[in-house]
Amino acid sequence: MRFFCALMSAMHAVQGVHAQFDIAFLLHRTIYRGRNRVGEPFFQEKRAMDKRNSSRSLSGVVRRLRPSELKLFREHLLRLDHESRRDRFNGSINDGFLQDYATRCFAEGATVLGYVEDGRVLAAAELHEQPHFETPTGEIAFSVERDLQHRGLGSELFRRLLAHARSLGYTQLSVTTHPQNDRMRALARKFNAHLSFQEGETVGWIELDSIPFDEADRQIGLDPGRFVREAA
Repeated sequence: MRFFCALMSAMHAVQGVHAQFDIAFLLHRTIYRGRNRVGEPFFQEKRAMDKRNSSRSLSGVVRRLRPSELKLFREHLLRLDHESRRDRFNGSINDGFLQDYATRCFAEGATVLGYVEDGRVLAAAELHEQPHFETPTGEIAFSVERDLQHRGLGSELFRRLLAHARSLGYTQLSVTTHPQNDRMRALARKFNAHLSFQEGETVGWIELDSIPFDEADRQIGLDPGRFVREAA
C-alpha cells in the first residue's frame, strides 16, 4: 500500500505530461497484469473460478421447450449478465424487453430448445422463421448462462438446431450478433457460416445444403431432446 501511495504522490509532484504518463502506465501495469503480490490474488481467484466452472458436470437434457415452460425460458433470459445479454441481443437490454421477448417467441411459433437441469433452463437455442424470404429461411440465436459458458454447450445446441432446421425444410439460416462477439463468430465459422458486416452488425449466412449430416444428426433433427454429451 505504501508503494502505491508513493506512486500517486509522485504523479502529483512530477512536472511534465510525459513523466506523468510513464508513472500512470507503471501503476496500470502493476495493478492489472497481476505481476506482483497485489495484483496476483485477483488473477488466481479468477483462474480458480474458471477451473471450478469448467469441472462442473453437465447432468441435464437438451430438448424442445413446451409452451407451458415460457416462465422457465423467461427466467433464463433474465438471469443473463450484461455481457451475455449484449452478445445475444447486440445491445444493452433491460428486463422489460426480455419479458416481452420471451412471450413473443412462443406466441409467434419459434422453436426453442433448452438445456434443462434441475427444473431450470440454463441455456437456449432459438429458431425463428423469416417468411419475407422466398427461400425457406430461419434466424437462429443462442444464450448460455455465465457459469456454463466455455463448456461446448453452445456448440451442442448449435448442432442440434441446425439438424432440426434441416428437418423442417429450411435451406438457409442467418445469425446476427455484434462484431465483438468472437465466440459466436467462431461458432458460426465452425458450421460454414459466411460472415459479412452490415451497419455495425455481423450477419452470417449458413447454407444448410452445404453441411454434411449423418444419420445421428438426422435423428436429432427429428427429436433433438436427449441427454447432453459432456464436452471433450
